[in-house]
This record gives sequence, structure tokens and C-alpha cells, in this order.
Amino acid sequence: MTLAAPPPRLLRVAAFVAGLAIVAAAVASWRVPAGTVVPGIDLKVSATPTGELEMPRSGTFIEAHDLKPGTTHARAAGKLAIRNQTGTDLSVRVKAAASSADLDELLQMKITAGDRVVAEGSLESLSGWSKRALRLPEGTQRTLTVEAGLPDSAGRGYQGRIADVSLVFDSKPAGQ
Repeated sequence: MTLAAPPPRLLRVAAFVAGLAIVAAAVASWRVPAGTVVPGIDLKVSATPTGELEMPRSGTFIEAHDLKPGTTHARAAGKLAIRNQTGTDLSVRVKAAASSADLDELLQMKITAGDRVVAEGSLESLSGWSKRALRLPEGTQRTLTVEAGLPDSAGRGYQGRIADVSLVFDSKPAGQ
């Protein structure tokens, strides 16, 4: 059996260079291109029932990703039903508790019951009990609409932030 002569040195070098070029082309094509996309806010709004208030859908009721000012993705909204499960009329107030103060001045919220505004303003201004109370007669249910978003003038302080907001309810017998 005769062995073939090894390929000439020039052929080996050419094969090595060709293989190296193929690997370089593959690596370059797998690269993630640099982008100019600015991430928006990831927002979750949740609520937990109290002893006096039942919420058929408690937990997270708004989940929005990539909220940005001045776009169609600038606002998110959700509905939350609350029911008075006591034997007396209640006066209900609400506040917003955020997991972080990063967006306190930027994130705007509005909570309405029908056409009545219960609370409205920045996340920071909603960190205290709402000035307006919602009267909830015994055994009745009302649906709250909650809107959250960024004003067009938000600037850049929102980029890549995560906002977990909990609505907290305080209910007292009406008239107290």
C-alpha cells in the first residue's frame, strides 16, 4: 500500500486561511447589531382585597410593557371590581404604593368610578389617601378604571424602569 504524499505547504496554508474566513464570516453574522431602541417602562398594577372589600379579580390587573411617552404605548388601563361585603355603607379611599420611588414624579395615574374621579396625579401624589372617598352602599359592587402612563414631557428618566404599583384601600363606615 502506498501513501499519498502530503499536500504542498501552500495548499495547507490556503485551506487554513479559507477555514478562518468562513469562521470569521459566521461570527460576524451572529453578532447582535447595535441599536438605538430606548426601552420603556414595564408596569404592573395590582390590588389585594380587604376584610370589607371583595375583589373578584384581585392581584395584577394591569400589565404593560415598554410604555413610552408620545407614542401609542404611552398609557395602560385596566378595570378592577370592588364589592362591599359588609352590612353597612362604606366610604372607600385609595392610595398607590410603589415598589420603588424611581418613577414617583413621572408616572401619572387616574382612578375613576364611572365618570367620577376618585384619585388623579403623579404616583408620588397618590402615595397618600385619596382626598375623595367613594361611597359604596352595603352589598354593592363598583368597577374602578385605572389608567397609568407617562406625559409627553417625561424626558429620559423613565428608560428601562420597572414599576410595581399596589393599590391599597381604606374603608370606613360612611359618615365617619
